[in-house]
Amino acid sequence: MNSAGLAGVTCLLFLVAGTARADDAFFPVDVALDASNPVTDRGFVGYANFDDYLASINRTSPVVTMLSGASIGSDMQLFNGSKLNMTAGTVGASFGSLLAYDQSTANMSGGIIGQHVTLQRYARFNFSGGSVFDDVTAVDNSVLHITGGSIGHSLLLNEQSRTFISGGTVFADIFVQDASILTMYGSDLTRTLTDPDFGGFYTQYTLAGHLADGTDLTGRTVLVQNGSGASFFLSTGTAAVPEPQSWALMIAGFGIVGAASRRRAYRLAA
Repeated sequence: MNSAGLAGVTCLLFLVAGTARADDAFFPVDVALDASNPVTDRGFVGYANFDDYLASINRTSPVVTMLSGASIGSDMQLFNGSKLNMTAGTVGASFGSLLAYDQSTANMSGGIIGQHVTLQRYARFNFSGGSVFDDVTAVDNSVLHITGGSIGHSLLLNEQSRTFISGGTVFADIFVQDASILTMYGSDLTRTLTDPDFGGFYTQYTLAGHLADGTDLTGRTVLVQNGSGASFFLSTGTAAVPEPQSWALMIAGFGIVGAASRRRAYRLAA
């Protein structure tokens, strides 16, 4: 991968709606979605209409459940501490992403996300099953807990996000950047430092062994940004998603074998 490609991993997909669309759907109250109530375009959870969304007023925190046959044509966006329970269905089969903000939580145990998942502003993603076809990106102080499912491309961890992986599959590389923290859980996990200055930006580790769910990680790589304070740990057992104020205490209590990469103060291009 060249330096241009490395720089590109920090470019996040921020999809901000500028105008209302006729087929947008708004969910201010709890609702279950299935084949009887498909959404043709975007879904906005936590607002009753587009004007409220633009002005960030009349906020609500509903629970939306996606069941068999449910479909969101484009993006599904969560706001205001709302919750999405996705057990089946599709978000953006050909183009569309899941975006969670404002301490919202997405619980995904099945179904398909056609493109990305992006977490911002203390959002959480508990991923136990189903498929995300492209990247999963965490920024701000978001929390990502992966126990199953598949991510079709990269896992991009940025800023002060915290990620806990005990199962599932990531088909491309995992990038640990900024002051983010990655902890992986398994009974026999090991890592080997294979390049301390990969691409001039990262320390590259090659993994061996299995996650707690039995997924074989042998030959997979994790890239930790140099000079950023990013951290990568291995541990035994499994982990519950910690509260934001208690993640450091949990890491300290696991008897973790880990290292923070603090070589040179490289920063990726914007």
